[in-house]
Amino acid sequence: MDKLIDEKFKNIQIFIYCGGKCASNTLHITLNKYFNTLHNHNANHFYIDYPNVNKKYSIFDVINYNAKIYKDIYIIDSYRTPIERKIASFFNNIHLHFPNYKYMKVSDLIHYFNNKYINYSEEYHPLDEVMNYYGLNPFDHFDFDKKYNIISKDNIHFIKLRFNDINIWDKILSEIFKINIQIISDNLSKNKEYTYVYKKFKNDCYISNNYLNNLLPNDKHFKIYNTEEEQIEYYNKWKKRLLSKK
Repeated sequence: MDKLIDEKFKNIQIFIYCGGKCASNTLHITLNKYFNTLHNHNANHFYIDYPNVNKKYSIFDVINYNAKIYKDIYIIDSYRTPIERKIASFFNNIHLHFPNYKYMKVSDLIHYFNNKYINYSEEYHPLDEVMNYYGLNPFDHFDFDKKYNIISKDNIHFIKLRFNDINIWDKILSEIFKINIQIISDNLSKNKEYTYVYKKFKNDCYISNNYLNNLLPNDKHFKIYNTEEEQIEYYNKWKKRLLSKK
């Protein structure tokens, strides 16, 4: 196995194992300044395929290989509040849904978002997958004082951050890694070609009563990574923007 793994996948100390639109690019480009870092979204997103020997190596093979090299390996994920994550994901792929979106009414985009997108998209939380693989129970609470979760198995450390704390990620990561880390923002929506439409969409967006009152209350990650006060504030914020009120 050691000989088959490409050199670029060796000597990796930090794995950004993070869902879409949760600032994974920012984490990757930031930490890659200080450590050898690999960016991955899920187990299906990464395979080293060697057809000549009829063998595929997974991301877990790469993690395990590097865990033999380094004293410590870190796997990092970030949680983002669901509606904002879904909106960001929708716009990240908007050209696939509507190639002519720039010429559409924002109200039509919002209508599509509520009917075809909000109930189904971006429900995946990658770190849960990795923790399950290593025989650990996914996090069922969050340390709101430290602003991060960390648990270890042998020399592999599993870390969960919150997107809402991105303005203090420099302090959080500096504490975790015991070095001075400066955040480098990357893949920002404000730099995308859809920026104007995206801003108007967020300003005008409303959501369905079904999502707010039936789906959101059953979102276990929402409850884990937001305090009770934050949950109430979030609910009240979007309650003012229900579809029924339009």
